[in-house]
This record gives sequence, C-alpha cells and structure tokens, in this order.
Amino acid sequence: MSQALEIAGRADENRALLEDAVRRFPADAELRILFASALLRPCPQEALHQIAEAISLDVNDARRVTRAAFMLYDLGEIDGARQYVAHAMQTMPPDDPVLEVELAVLGGQIAAKMGEADIAEEAFRAAVKAYPEVEHYWVVLSEFLAGQGRVDEARTVVGTAIRTASETGKLDTLARLLERQS
Repeated sequence: MSQALEIAGRADENRALLEDAVRRFPADAELRILFASALLRPCPQEALHQIAEAISLDVNDARRVTRAAFMLYDLGEIDGARQYVAHAMQTMPPDDPVLEVELAVLGGQIAAKMGEADIAEEAFRAAVKAYPEVEHYWVVLSEFLAGQGRVDEARTVVGTAIRTASETGKLDTLARLLERQS
C-alpha cells in the first residue's frame, strides 16, 4: 500500500500511513526504515532518527543496514554511511555477491566524497567487471572519471558499456551520458 501511494504521488498519505504503522508497531525495524525513506526529503532530521531506531532494533540485517547506509549517504551523512557500509560488509551473508558489489559501489562513492580517488575507482571498476550488464555501475564509473577530469576515458567507458550491454532498453541513459560528456 505504501509503495502504491508513493508511486501515485500521494507522499503525504504515504508518510501518514507509515507513521501510524510505526506508532502501532514500534519494534518493527522494516517499518521504521520505510518511514525513514518517506521522510528523507521533507524531514531529514526525523529520517535520521528513524534510521537509527531501525538499525538499533536489528543491527545484523545486512540488507537493512545497507539501505540505511544509502539513505545516510543521500542525506550527506558520509561518516555514518561509511560506518554502516563497514558493518554491513561484516554481517552480510557469504552467498550474496550482489549485496557485496552494491556495498563496494557505495563504499566507492563514499571514498570519492572523502577524496580517496584510488579506492573509489577500484570499487567502480570491480563492479563493472563483476556485473557488466548493470548499467548503473558503468554510469557511476563514467561520471567518476569525468569528475576527475578524465573525460576521454569516461567516453571510452560509456562506449564500452554500450558495446557490451545487452539490449535491455536502458542504453538510452548511457547514450545521454555520452552526449553530456561531449
């Protein structure tokens, strides 16, 4: 229901629904993360509170901690995001390579924000190598390179992505990215 309200552009109703759910079930970590997500833009301080509450309720759910890390990153809470990434990497199931790559990419984004370009680039290239079919990883790598002033290399990355990507209908984003870098 919550997701349907959000998609329908009824964000206020969604937040009210989730707030009521959290009030009824205060020990439900997933409800708190959903509520935090709905609060990110209109009430970032309350979102931070809900994220902290959710994680305190279930600190060892690596997927939830990862979602919390992404939210913290989006809110500019880079140190907190980095701590959550490190914790999620320690507690994630060993048989979840997708989660491992997502955490590595977020770790790379955090490293880039902190001026650790070598670490960031290594994470982005590893993601592209592990999952060349995931367009997002190519975009992140290309934008990173362009941001480092390596525009020609960024164009090459986009060109490689277009040549190697399967026909998923997502190549338009890569093509637009290449145009922006021209």
